[in-house]
Amino acid sequence: MNVVFGDAAKIELAETFDWYEVQQNGLGKRFVLALDLTKKRISAFPEISSEITTGIRRAVIKGFPYGLIYSIRKETIEIIAVAHLHREPMYWDGRG
Repeated sequence: MNVVFGDAAKIELAETFDWYEVQQNGLGKRFVLALDLTKKRISAFPEISSEITTGIRRAVIKGFPYGLIYSIRKETIEIIAVAHLHREPMYWDGRG
């Protein structure tokens, strides 16, 4: 399936990458690689992740306290948020 990032998710991804790079050189790159593996997993198996609310799923990014919040729409997976899993749960509600 095709995976697309919503505008807000794109911003969150960029901000998270930048934050990790400030913490340690190369850590942002490791975050993006882990995110890409998660993206590939949900592309191959869209319904593998837990449904957290009707029509919305969360895939955990291995090694980081983040998850991809997404919905499945026909042949497309829309990433609604790149969400820190220990902050403001459901802040992204209303985006999808």
